[in-house]
Amino acid sequence: MPTTGTGYIPGTVPDKCGPCDCRCSCCCDDQKGISPHPIRYANGEIQLSATDLHSEGFGVEWGHTRTYSNRLNVDTDFGNGFDWLIGQLPYLTHDPDGSIAVVFSSTVAYWFDQSGSSYVPRYGAKQTLTLGDGYFTLTFPDGEVWQFYDLSYTYLHGKFAAMYPPGAAPRPPPPPTTTSSAIFFT
Repeated sequence: MPTTGTGYIPGTVPDKCGPCDCRCSCCCDDQKGISPHPIRYANGEIQLSATDLHSEGFGVEWGHTRTYSNRLNVDTDFGNGFDWLIGQLPYLTHDPDGSIAVVFSSTVAYWFDQSGSSYVPRYGAKQTLTLGDGYFTLTFPDGEVWQFYDLSYTYLHGKFAAMYPPGAAPRPPPPPTTTSSAIFFT
């Protein structure tokens, strides 16, 4: 397993298969290749998941789904204990070569390679990643938009800033302050 260079994203174990175009069970079978115990056949990763809160109102599904991974490169506390990732609070991370990954879980990460001032998706992904004034924007083919603070902020380094459902008019996230936290806009 690489620890630096292309293909290494802190907090994830890289897969060489292409991501699906969404993060839902409607088109992606997250249970494919996972035993009933729940262990992922490909790498022995524990795939323990729990949905603590779920809502489908106001035009977008939202909730709090925790997924435990014993295969993260670094033990990290994302707010729910060590190595529990929150699907609705993705984060952005970078590789020393300029590559960027937007991580939703240990099995859903969208990878982009920097090419000049733009970012090219890896593995045939159809999402786009752009860098604005202090924030990155991830856009899905259906028009769903996720924004993240850029990597220059020490305390908000790649953290989730805002999410817009398809058809909503995205606007720049609020300027960060020392008390900024994840914010959801509709």
